[in-house]
Amino acid sequence: MEDQKENRERIRIIGVPVRVILNETGVSFFQGHGRPLRKFNDSSGSSRFGFTMETIDLVWLKKMLLKGFIEKIEMRITEIARTSDVLSDAVRLIFFAMFRHRITLSLMDHIYNSPMLRAWNRANPKRSIGPGVNVPRGTVKVILKSYEERVIQILTRLRELIMDRVKLVKVNWDDKEKLIFFIDEIVRDIDPLILFTLVGSKEEDRIVMIRGIASQIVAFANMVDALDMASLLSIELASAAERSALLRVITQQNVFDILKDLSKLKPLMKESKFRGTTIVISIPRYINRSKDRLKFRLSFYNDATDADTERRLMEDFSERDGRFGPEKKLDDFFYKEGVFGDNAMRFYYLTMLRQLCEKHNIMMNSGIRAAHSSSQAFLDEGSGALVTTLSFGL
Repeated sequence: MEDQKENRERIRIIGVPVRVILNETGVSFFQGHGRPLRKFNDSSGSSRFGFTMETIDLVWLKKMLLKGFIEKIEMRITEIARTSDVLSDAVRLIFFAMFRHRITLSLMDHIYNSPMLRAWNRANPKRSIGPGVNVPRGTVKVILKSYEERVIQILTRLRELIMDRVKLVKVNWDDKEKLIFFIDEIVRDIDPLILFTLVGSKEEDRIVMIRGIASQIVAFANMVDALDMASLLSIELASAAERSALLRVITQQNVFDILKDLSKLKPLMKESKFRGTTIVISIPRYINRSKDRLKFRLSFYNDATDADTERRLMEDFSERDGRFGPEKKLDDFFYKEGVFGDNAMRFYYLTMLRQLCEKHNIMMNSGIRAAHSSSQAFLDEGSGALVTTLSFGL
């Protein structure tokens, strides 16, 4: 069990070019600590500050998301076989980060109006906590350190309540260990201000908040089928351009040689002038006490040569309902609906993702448009890029 946890928590580093674009909070933090930042135009043509790296470390990325420092992440994918796992992890990581913050926002009104916090503000007027007040996490953690035993008791109680409720509902997880690891990770990363309020509250107020947190975590655990489908669709959208580029240069005679010898892949892709797909993940600005959904976007930038299948995908998707229910056979879905070839599986993923999002009350929109001309800077030279966008709201 412990070995499995260590394996899941290991640093995941993959060698793909990545740009991390900071929001105002992130820029202020790093400049205040004397950390040099790069200035560049992002995929929409706006001037931004951030980091340019040749590798992405998902553990570091998670910490940046938890601190609320990131506005956009831009990754360029040229070999989907080598990067599919990390792309899937990145999509899940963004969903998880949004959900953690959704928990915090849903509890803020209760926290600000709690008897415990009102008593704290009266006793500590120079360190009062309320809407619009940026509470340093370090300060709260120092206070919590002196109540470490009580914090452990509260988190243990929360975990037990979640596991009891999970047993009563259908959960789409491969195995119990993965579910336990997911719950442990969510509970461990709860906002320190929430813990601070839980520790200082009376028992009846604490019970209300713990039950609310447990209900949301159980609901999100049941959304894993939608996360799996979003990951699959992201990989398919990123791999479409790669397959399109290969089809431009592969002949019937050499296709099997290429499958046997992957070292021939890179020269072929270079010959086809394949630029890859730039994936842009846009993170919402965090606003305390916001009643709106947390919305974020996954955008897939391909040059016009490699994006034709995406254009057809979105045209097909907008023209057909394409519902796939238990009474339908998969062959009927593909062929009687008129969806063929390379586009068929992605059409299926997109349809199923929409249905799962509706089931879990996740807002989802999709579309395709011409990209801003400056987006080519990260794609290398060229023009005429198209961007396929998936938008989600939690």
